[in-house]
Amino acid sequence: MRVAALALALLVIPAGIAVAVPRSGSADDPRDVPATPPGSPPRADAQRVAVSYEPADGSLQVTLDLHDPLGTVAQPTTSVWVDVQLGLGAFAADGSCAVPTEGLEGRTGDIRFHGQIDSSGPPGAERNLFHTTVRFASSDRMISGAAGTISADRRRITWSAGPDPDLAGRDYRCAGDVRVPYSYHDSDAVADVALHDAEPPPAAAPAGGVTAVPPVVERRAVRDRAAPRLRFAVPSRSLKRLRASGMTIPVRCDERCRVTARLLVSPAVARALRTSRVLGTARPAAVRPGPRRAARLYLRPAAKRALAGRRVMRARLEVVARDRAGNRRTAARSLILRGR
Repeated sequence: MRVAALALALLVIPAGIAVAVPRSGSADDPRDVPATPPGSPPRADAQRVAVSYEPADGSLQVTLDLHDPLGTVAQPTTSVWVDVQLGLGAFAADGSCAVPTEGLEGRTGDIRFHGQIDSSGPPGAERNLFHTTVRFASSDRMISGAAGTISADRRRITWSAGPDPDLAGRDYRCAGDVRVPYSYHDSDAVADVALHDAEPPPAAAPAGGVTAVPPVVERRAVRDRAAPRLRFAVPSRSLKRLRASGMTIPVRCDERCRVTARLLVSPAVARALRTSRVLGTARPAAVRPGPRRAARLYLRPAAKRALAGRRVMRARLEVVARDRAGNRRTAARSLILRGR
């Protein structure tokens, strides 16, 4: 009778328990920016991105290690900032990491994570503001927070989200589309992160003194990560035209790829406009090698209202190309948009 009751109890355990094993992983990134000369303010350069996920309570932690310390500024009205942007999802049949797009298209329950630190003040008196945002694919649900830390040497930054019931019990296997933008510099693209289950504790020796041997875990083979070559142009820098009909971005790739784009402003400008840093995005456009294909970027309604009557604005356009193997290339350009 007890055996039957136990079997029945096991049948009604929620499906989320099947994935309630802590998972973590990291990806290293080589130095992309030359070492900063003495006396010059360093530019952030990602060295490693680590992701840790706890399905039991729905907590998420993202850590960024930098090759050089995060810079500081002496002027009270200016700041430096660095972001970590990534998606959490699962491996596709072709071995690529399938995560939601910026437009939140993807598997239900998968997420986009955005962590930011905005740092101002002279050395020794820095003021560090943290912000985290978690958005769910195919949903309006969003989790916002301000939990974060930075190490004393300003080389390690950690953001935390949750615990949250909506994040609990998810089957996240990888982090993809990993980008590290820094102030107005180009984004630093980092390889996908495979999330592995935590190692189980050693099995107890059964009767007879024979120790059980844990099963061998097969790891996924390393795949080719050659990113597509990407070129784009910005034919118009008119704020009036941008508000009225969006921005046309001619794009060219050297192989079949899908291209997305977004228009960003600095945290200070976003606060002045009382809107998010992402003013607008472009829907994914399929691009073939050879001829240019136009990606169309449209402003969000809140951004349209915020830019009404504005004469000039500095912004940053980021264009991302992803090939069929999941390899990604990011290109960016700083723009000065005028109200003509």
